[in-house]
Amino acid sequence: MNNKCIFFVLVSLFYFSIFFVLVSLFHCSFSSEVKYRKLSSETVKINGNNLIHSSDKFKKYREIVLSAVKRNRWVLEYVHEVFRKDREIVMAAVKANGYALKYVDEEFRKDREIVMAAVKSHGLALEYADEEFQKDREFVLVAVKANGYALEYVDEEFRKDREIVLAAVKTYGWALKYANEEFRKDREIVLAAVKTYGWALKYANEEFLKDQEIVLAAVKTYGWALQYVDEEFRKDREFVLAAVKRDGRALRYADKEFREDREIVLAAVKTDGWELRYVHKEFLKDREIVLAAVKTYPYAFEYVHEEFRKDREIVLAAVKSYGWTLEYADEDFRKDREIVLVAVKTNGGALQYAHEDFRKDREIVMATIKRYGVKNSRDGFQYASDKLKCDREFVMEAIKQDGSIIQYICKELSRDKEIILEAINEGGGWIGYVDESLRSDKEVVMASVRQDGWTLKNVSYDLRCDCDIVLEAYKNRIDSLKFACTMLRLDIWICM
Repeated sequence: MNNKCIFFVLVSLFYFSIFFVLVSLFHCSFSSEVKYRKLSSETVKINGNNLIHSSDKFKKYREIVLSAVKRNRWVLEYVHEVFRKDREIVMAAVKANGYALKYVDEEFRKDREIVMAAVKSHGLALEYADEEFQKDREFVLVAVKANGYALEYVDEEFRKDREIVLAAVKTYGWALKYANEEFRKDREIVLAAVKTYGWALKYANEEFLKDQEIVLAAVKTYGWALQYVDEEFRKDREFVLAAVKRDGRALRYADKEFREDREIVLAAVKTDGWELRYVHKEFLKDREIVLAAVKTYPYAFEYVHEEFRKDREIVLAAVKSYGWTLEYADEDFRKDREIVLVAVKTNGGALQYAHEDFRKDREIVMATIKRYGVKNSRDGFQYASDKLKCDREFVMEAIKQDGSIIQYICKELSRDKEIILEAINEGGGWIGYVDESLRSDKEVVMASVRQDGWTLKNVSYDLRCDCDIVLEAYKNRIDSLKFACTMLRLDIWICM
């Protein structure tokens, strides 16, 4: 083979190699792009907020933005301007929450279909609609039916429109504030307003402050409305009694003589024990009144006469409503197992006020963290004895009730992988409380970032450079990327 042929072959191989490298790079880049879009789409489906914290690169994909605005109205504020001009995206956003109209391009504030969708979803969107719609009766009526407060943003002529004003006050009585003066003299409208929000009585015509039906309706929804009524009602025993039966808070605005009226005081504390603060001091020694008060407002126990802190029935009633009132009970009841058990079932933290022996009691301590309904505050494990905090069997059982207790377990158990995984899988990013050795365990860390991507900040540096871990955290919360190592933080595409 002559030299010319050899040269030709070498040149051909050189250019072919370059071509092959370029094709490979393009393929890799395209493949990464596809994976990135898929991951981005998944993160937004988990939480529309993820788009807010994402990079500009993430926000360029139309299908991702569309998915995000369906889940979070605020997203539209952060997307590229081009998407605020995209009709489909804007429509999806305002249907999800009409208030998104605030962030759309000006042209869509003049779009009849989009504005109608917005005000149907959220009446207050009318504030951001073009002025022509604030003067359009059809739009105004839809808006005030969705939220009466929208009356603030309508054209003046509609504040004089009886049908519109009535529709507004039926959804939110406070809208009476924005109605024309003549409707503050309209009995039907005023009555409808105070039935939804008693404080609207503040804007009613003076004549209605003497109208018993209207005043009672107002007090029923907002006891403090009694401050606006005519003086004769505040001195009218029958009226005051009816008022406090509906809302005990009315007592503080009634004539002071009724704070010494036992029947009225008893009726008031039955609906709101907090009113015990305003009654004559002699009633702080009245057992029936005190018992009624602590049943509706357990912290009223703080104001009662000393003798009732030694009354078992009253103490039991108080801790049933709110366990923390054990703090004010007589010392004997802090040693009473039944009372302590009731207290910690409503508020686990009440264990701190119980006798020291109960911190070693397995049933009592477990009761501090069990789910007994929404009122229960499960924060009592921190007051358990050191022995229980190191009891593996007990801790494992407790963690199945509340994973957050790992922040209080002993050091030895914070190294126990099985316990830590149970806590994390129970629901919560508790890895910040575990032993350093487990923050380098890929299985533990993976479980943690799946629950909460932000827990990436508490794991070892090596795992913050691990593509599997970082991508899982990123999928859960995009803004967790700031906790990745520098290389991945600057370019997550490396992992694609």
